[in-house]
Amino acid sequence: MDETFIRLKVVEDIVYNEREFLQSFNERCQARKFPITIKIDEAPDLHTLRLGDMKIIDFVKQSPFSKHIVIETDNLVQQVPGVFIKKWFNELPFFHFKPAKPGVKRLQKKFMLFVGNHRWPRFLLGEFLHSGHREESYITYWHKYVPSDSITDHLTVKRIDRFRKCLPLYVNSNENIKRHSDGYINFTDTNALVEFYQKGFLDCVCETWHSGDTFLPTEKIARPLALKNPFIVFGPRHFLMNLRRMGFKTFNNYWSEEYDNHEGIERINLIKKQLVSISEKTLDELKTLQNDMGGILDHNQKLYQNITLDSINTEFSSRLT
Repeated sequence: MDETFIRLKVVEDIVYNEREFLQSFNERCQARKFPITIKIDEAPDLHTLRLGDMKIIDFVKQSPFSKHIVIETDNLVQQVPGVFIKKWFNELPFFHFKPAKPGVKRLQKKFMLFVGNHRWPRFLLGEFLHSGHREESYITYWHKYVPSDSITDHLTVKRIDRFRKCLPLYVNSNENIKRHSDGYINFTDTNALVEFYQKGFLDCVCETWHSGDTFLPTEKIARPLALKNPFIVFGPRHFLMNLRRMGFKTFNNYWSEEYDNHEGIERINLIKKQLVSISEKTLDELKTLQNDMGGILDHNQKLYQNITLDSINTEFSSRLT
């Protein structure tokens, strides 16, 4: 039985190798080399992912060989009736900061926002912190601005141009990688950010997959878990809920996490509201708050150090049928 997969290369819900994929898929069908495993990069929502004019789930369901097709995905929560989905959670990014040790907290800034590659929600949040809370924030934004309706619908041209001209943004770190403007940075090259978690209070995490029915924790959320910092997450709806399913604790006793019931611009606006509220506190008040959160931060750090791939798979396996 040949179980070699066919890769579907996906970046932000766009398939980049459609022709090659279809050629390989058709060859496998003609040769009756079953099962056919479609390995989808990372964790897009299969309900929105398309091959040409057809949704990928309809492509699978309408195939005469549908019973022989398996979709393999990193998405821990995806389930589609009539489609066999096999979970393949690439734990390496999420586990990357297991060796990291929290340092002594000496707060100097209220916020951290570490962005490599440009995406419209990251631009909106980056512009918000840079324009209103620059002196209170550690901000990186490696990539240049890419026009999109999702930005122009929510920011004036003047504000877009003003922030665009500031990019790229870096922090003064001990990075030993070549800085560049294409935005991509591998998770293995983010260790230089660790030092800022001793000096920054809140991590404003912008996760990779942020829309639809998806959940894929990466090194971005791993940093505050490992380094004992509170966080607010721009991600898909129910990201925090799914993080709690893994056993982690969040911060609804300290600020509203209503934003977790929303995605897109609604989530951004609710996050901004909480950032404004936090900004009104002094560093001394945030130090007191951080001490009060000690039980949660200790719990998250210890759980992160001990969590296993098997325990994650077990928790989410019931959703993958």
